[in-house]
Amino acid sequence: MATLTTEAGGRLRELKRGSGTLYSYCANAAHGVCNWLVRAGTSSTFCAACALNRKIQTFPIRKPARLGPLSSAPRSGLVYSLLRFGLPLEGNATRGPLVFDFVADALTGHLDGVITIAVGEADSVERERQRQAMAERYRSMLGHLRHESGHYYWMLLIEDTGNIAEFSRAVRR
Repeated sequence: MATLTTEAGGRLRELKRGSGTLYSYCANAAHGVCNWLVRAGTSSTFCAACALNRKIQTFPIRKPARLGPLSSAPRSGLVYSLLRFGLPLEGNATRGPLVFDFVADALTGHLDGVITIAVGEADSVERERQRQAMAERYRSMLGHLRHESGHYYWMLLIEDTGNIAEFSRAVRR
């Protein structure tokens, strides 16, 4: 949390003793899907969460009242948690960075740091239908993102580092 004041040109200045850091809103704020800030002077106009979007595919909306926009809130919630836990977003020498693809004709899943989410999951009725068909107790976009990112962090922090035996011993304790 920080106290900010609006400067000329729409930038925001942090009112912290001696800081005065300048920020602007993420470029996706213009689309009404992000309220995160970007530190002035950085090369990206996107916040840490939105910068991870690799592909966002448009899709036909059959029942707009049920669907609504594909919100960035679940992805931002995940990225906020990852940053708080100090987990890397950029990958390592053998694994690329964590990125997100939101596509219409795909299954939700993970492949080497690319988390693919079927945008049909944004439809609450379709998501509930899938939950019942798969006998799941709980199904949400944030849940998918957490689950799929878990695969990525397993590979990045355990498998790639050769710590499988140590991890297994720690889990058994």
